[in-house]
Amino acid sequence: MTLLAAQGKALAIATEDGEANPQIAAAQTTLAKAVAVATPGETAPNFYNPQTQETWATSSPVVIVTMTGHFTLHNVPIQKNAALPTGSVITLMYEPMTESLISESIKNGAAPDLDELGTTVVN
Repeated sequence: MTLLAAQGKALAIATEDGEANPQIAAAQTTLAKAVAVATPGETAPNFYNPQTQETWATSSPVVIVTMTGHFTLHNVPIQKNAALPTGSVITLMYEPMTESLISESIKNGAAPDLDELGTTVVN
């Protein structure tokens, strides 16, 4: 999955969630680094790959995408009578080989700084 492909998928999600023109940034990294940037203080699951003896999080590539705008998540499970989640920042993580969305979060506040991960693509 290229960073531009990830941005295209993210834009489709943003449009579904009410923001047709989000600010988007994307970077390719490992799951461990993406979690560290997206949720400071948290750590990724620490499962070991028996073939490489590396932790799954440190050896698993991901593409992380952040979007800034005004969002309301519509395609998420919520409790009966609960309000739909809203926020100004959506963070997505994709598994690049299958292009599967493996994580989605929404919050208010500053977007994670993907520049910490190296090369980023920003629209």
